[in-house]
Amino acid sequence: MHISEATNRTEAGRLPAGYLEVRPASSGATDPAARVGWRFGAAAMVRYLAQGPLPYGLGWWAFTFPVGAFSMATLTLGSAWRLGAVTDLGVGLVALMLVLWLVVAGRTLWATATGDVWKPASRTGSAGVTRAVPAP
Repeated sequence: MHISEATNRTEAGRLPAGYLEVRPASSGATDPAARVGWRFGAAAMVRYLAQGPLPYGLGWWAFTFPVGAFSMATLTLGSAWRLGAVTDLGVGLVALMLVLWLVVAGRTLWATATGDVWKPASRTGSAGVTRAVPAP
C-alpha cells in the first residue's frame, strides 16, 4: 500500500500497520535508577528533618504549586479513566493541598505580623552557629 505523505494514511483511508502501536517508554532499565533516586531523596529528607523543624521562608510557597498540579492531574486521570481508587487518591491529594496552603498562608501571615517575612530562613547548626538555609 502507498502511504500518503500529506495525511500519513494509506490510500484506503486506514492507518498503516503499527502506526498506533503501544510501545513501552523504556526497557525497564531506568526503574532501578529511579528507585535509587527516590531512596536517596527520602534519606536526604529524613536527615534534614531530623535536624529539627523546618524554618519558615517565603520559598515555602514553591511547594504549593507542584502539589496542586499533581492533585488536579490525579483527579483528572481518575475521572477520565473512571477509576474510583485514582479519584479517591486525587481527593486525598486535594485535601493535602488545602492543608499545605493553609499552613503556608498562616506562616506567611505570622511572619508578616512579626516582621520576619523578608528574613532568610535559618537553622542553628550542631555547633550552635546559625547558618542560612539555601532556597529550594
